[in-house]
Amino acid sequence: MVIVGLRLDARREQIQISEGLLLLSVAAATIMALAGFALAISFMNRKYRRTFLGRFSFREYVAELWESREYAPVGNGLDASRADLITLSR
Repeated sequence: MVIVGLRLDARREQIQISEGLLLLSVAAATIMALAGFALAISFMNRKYRRTFLGRFSFREYVAELWESREYAPVGNGLDASRADLITLSR
């Protein structure tokens, strides 16, 4: 997107910053986003990483939660969790 913008505006020279500075800012933003993702993964509980990073279909994800999830907004335990999961189908 940045390269297309630079090529379209090359004739009129309306961009006030250099290409190098623009690309450096895009690279810095990318590195910050990757660092944030790495920090989020590293501070996450190990037992939830698999469901966060896994590539489950919706059906597989609900089946995984049905067997392993222990938290629900309506209470604690497997029964409360399963009751909350049933509302996902509505």
